Amino acid sequence: MLLMRKRRGLVARVAAAGLSWIGLLSTAHADDSLLPDMQFQVDCSENPRPDFDDQVTRYLTDQGFRVVDIGKSHVDRSTDADGHELRGIDRRNRIVSLVSFPRRPNHLSFTLLSMPPTRHNEAFDSAIQNFFSRDLICDVSQVAIHENNGDSLASFQAEVDRLNALLQRAEGMDASSSPH
Repeated sequence: MLLMRKRRGLVARVAAAGLSWIGLLSTAHADDSLLPDMQFQVDCSENPRPDFDDQVTRYLTDQGFRVVDIGKSHVDRSTDADGHELRGIDRRNRIVSLVSFPRRPNHLSFTLLSMPPTRHNEAFDSAIQNFFSRDLICDVSQVAIHENNGDSLASFQAEVDRLNALLQRAEGMDASSSPH
């Protein structure tokens, strides 16, 4: 019980600091039964890029992900302009997330979550890490690999549904702001 209260306290503090639920997975998972397949930290402070989010979005799109730039939508609403927050999903329902830490926009957490039971894709895992380190010239560290069993399928499907709803809203907003 004490551990649960401590975890809730950590979750509340991190959420209050401005991290979303999936960015939270890098420090404490929001659902005890669902962990990211892979997560790692990205430090781009030595090579900050003004087009960072666009580069990551383009890469993920080329890999078959539909991506929403939540950080950009926050900027459009005149909120925190320094943060990065990208989320994406592909046709196999693999979910990716890239979230910057509060007050440290060039330090980010990347997570990948796939349908349980976990089946790691080592080629993708390696390619995404190489993209950040080689193409964007960032330091990749604290790589962690996790497993989910079939018991977490309902939690995973809820996350898929939330992200699909978010993407539909974002795509609808993009279409309504289009000059066409």
